[in-house]
Amino acid sequence: MHLSVIPALSDNYIHLVADDGRAVITDPGEAPPVLDFIAEKNLQLEAVLITHRHYDHIGGLDEVLRRHPQANVYAPDGCDLLNAEILSEGDTVLLLNGALNLRVIATPGHTLEHIVYFGNGVLLCGDTLFACGCGRVFEGTMTQMRESLEKLAALPDDTSVYCGHEYTQSNIRFALTIDKENPALLKRADEAARKRKKNEPTVPFTIGEDKKSNPFLRLDAPVVIAAVQKQSGYKPRNDDEVFSALRRWKNSF
Repeated sequence: MHLSVIPALSDNYIHLVADDGRAVITDPGEAPPVLDFIAEKNLQLEAVLITHRHYDHIGGLDEVLRRHPQANVYAPDGCDLLNAEILSEGDTVLLLNGALNLRVIATPGHTLEHIVYFGNGVLLCGDTLFACGCGRVFEGTMTQMRESLEKLAALPDDTSVYCGHEYTQSNIRFALTIDKENPALLKRADEAARKRKKNEPTVPFTIGEDKKSNPFLRLDAPVVIAAVQKQSGYKPRNDDEVFSALRRWKNSF
């Protein structure tokens, strides 16, 4: 199998998994970039995986399906997509003649219906987890989002993470205000700068990398707690309060 990262819109990514001339894509917020890629590689689109209903993740779906009506669509309940197969926590999706076996994990927080897909050492996570950051909490509670991130942090450290946006450098700038001497974070800052200078994606990254450098996955780290206390003026009593303060801080960063 081969996994390609396709830029779309201003900072979105559509991910494409291909094997033996067949392809699966995620979250087509814009159709032309992924349609051009499929045509160039002479691929047959088998399926579209949707993580959540925001327009920048489904806006190109109708055009994709007009060109590839044979493709099956998989989505969480609440996306209001005609003829989509509805998925929920624990479901599995077997694609590409059995080469791609994905387990569905529910990750409410960014939206209530948000799901991610995990399998073959890969996590297709939409807007739940980003490199050195996480999605905004638009609909769910802060607790739901924290628990969703804990689910993803519990995946194997060598899991390759494919998220939905190129937010890495902005997230790193925020993380450095919290933990400016973290060697893992400083290394990622250098790597991200080199890649973006060449207009290369900073995706994928690994769960293991993020656990060392993403403050939203390090809620019990003394340096993170101290930074939250200094910023907010109160000492957080638990992980929920640390996460809530961090997310509010990042919202206005």
